[in-house]
Amino acid sequence: MLMIVIHHYAYHGEVDLVGAFNQQTIGLQLLTLGGNLGVLLFAMIGAYFLVGSKMKWQRIFHLFFETYLYSWLMLIAVLLFKRESLTIVEGLELLLPVPGVYWFVDYYFILILMAPAIFTIMSNWTPKVRKAVFLLSTLFLTVGPSFHLYYFEYPIQRLMVFIYIIYTMGWIRLDAPKIFDSKKIGAKLGITGSILFALSVLWYNGKQLLDGQAVEMTDFNNLAHIVLLMTAFGLFIVFKNLDIGAIKWINQLAGACFGVYLIHEQPMVRQFLWLNLFDNRQYDQLLPSMVMGIINGALVFIGCLIISYAVQFVFGGLINKISRYFGGKVDQYITRSMTK
Repeated sequence: MLMIVIHHYAYHGEVDLVGAFNQQTIGLQLLTLGGNLGVLLFAMIGAYFLVGSKMKWQRIFHLFFETYLYSWLMLIAVLLFKRESLTIVEGLELLLPVPGVYWFVDYYFILILMAPAIFTIMSNWTPKVRKAVFLLSTLFLTVGPSFHLYYFEYPIQRLMVFIYIIYTMGWIRLDAPKIFDSKKIGAKLGITGSILFALSVLWYNGKQLLDGQAVEMTDFNNLAHIVLLMTAFGLFIVFKNLDIGAIKWINQLAGACFGVYLIHEQPMVRQFLWLNLFDNRQYDQLLPSMVMGIINGALVFIGCLIISYAVQFVFGGLINKISRYFGGKVDQYITRSMTK
């Protein structure tokens, strides 16, 4: 989540990342690595624990109620302190945040709904078929877009990537490929991917300098880019095989991280943070642009984490209780319908 926040500092700020070739744009482009990497890791972690488990509507209701809780709390804050500046569109975005305002939440709903079904289908296949499907889908999804042979529209690409991640996590659960049990391999993938991403930033900027062509932003926004997937899988493998035990305070803070996303990516808050409070135009050298991006991103992350932790402390129990109630009702209805 910290990497996602730092990415937004670079991506949503005033500096045009495909503009002039200079140290500032290179520094900010390097910071964008964390954004889609963080998204992929969130999806991988969620899918890993969802595949193989029974579909529970409590998860759907929890995601729904939590998203609306944060949005409505922000709406109340705006009405109390900034009512005169609230437009109709901004009010509707706060009142009805899903679907439409948070793209990741929309796709996470899909992940929760599809994971059990995809896992059930692939469970009936042989290990050879599952491996073949993984290899073919990896080639189709990553190679073409990564080398500009063809492109997918962002909504389609995101959906395909989420389905691909669900399938891959199911493959890991069913067949446990050796590559996913080695911290050494994971570290090599993660480091190699990070280096290749940095080199790709320099390459495309160098290309722009030589022939006047703009940097291909699709490479920095493409969830299916082979370099990003390589890095994400590397980090996932490392931490999957890293046993640090159960640490209570880490779990508590981790539970508040989703709130960080809901707070800082709300359109009004996002505009205030990156266009008013933290202006990425003021650091025009490579190291200052990167260092201050990390510092400012960390400040936003910590501030939102504190707020989110407070919200979880006050309302977490209520959200869990309501989600269990409505989820249980739907689960019971579906069970009765299937047994008739």
